[in-house]
Amino acid sequence: MADELLGLEEVLATLEEKLGEDRVKVVVNKALRKAGDEAEKGLTQMSHKFVRTGATTKQIVKGNVSWADYGIPRIKIGWRAAGGGESPRWNIEHLNEFGYTRDGVSYSPRGFGQMQKLIDEQEISYPKIAQEELKELLR
Repeated sequence: MADELLGLEEVLATLEEKLGEDRVKVVVNKALRKAGDEAEKGLTQMSHKFVRTGATTKQIVKGNVSWADYGIPRIKIGWRAAGGGESPRWNIEHLNEFGYTRDGVSYSPRGFGQMQKLIDEQEISYPKIAQEELKELLR
């Protein structure tokens, strides 16, 4: 049926059949890089809300597109490994995101829940980015 609603996986499979796997991978990689850029920008903006030394913002990195896990494309955004006297950000951000308890007192830092909020926003914006990029295949 022409008016049947398909999920993203079905759309990609149909496009691969019609246009070829290589062409679809190029566009999927482009869409992921674009979404990764947006997520990296959002993470940087989020980290400015609770900046103290600026190290959290300086250590944000975006990886390359990877197809390693079962052929599912992904891109990682996070903090680079500490080196040269830098403190490791991932464990600090874990405490910042979820809070912590010290001597029976619970603390909710300024960054409490901010990464989850960013993830929720990305769940809305990513499909829009994917849709825009998939339109390129139809040209």
